[in-house]
Amino acid sequence: MKIDGSDSEKIYDKPIFEFIISENMIFFCSDNEQHIYQMSINGQEIRRINDDASAYINIHDGWLYYCNFDDYERMYRIRIDGSQKEMVSDDRCFAINIVGDWIFYDMVFAEHCEQFKMRLDGSDKHLVENDQSDDNRR
Repeated sequence: MKIDGSDSEKIYDKPIFEFIISENMIFFCSDNEQHIYQMSINGQEIRRINDDASAYINIHDGWLYYCNFDDYERMYRIRIDGSQKEMVSDDRCFAINIVGDWIFYDMVFAEHCEQFKMRLDGSDKHLVENDQSDDNRR
């Protein structure tokens, strides 16, 4: 649809649960298989990018970053053409966001969640400090 909400048009018939647009392509996770797919903006060309159960997708500089549920929620990246798949972090990663040269993500533990940041290649990992004391968060 247009930005003003007019000219709405259906381009894909199956359910999806997450998508991101980059380089005039739509990248999405299918609702049933959770694989990552690439689709042209008009919905005419669709191809599968990976075979992993995937979520929390994000794209930066030709890489598609995602949480791989088939490998204990570890973070992976793959080129947008489906090549060069590699593990970025062996942490249990959720809510992946990329800002500049940093990946921010949540790591889930048994009873809590903490936010970390690391470089795009997985190096230089740090806990993101929270400026609030425990008393102020209640």
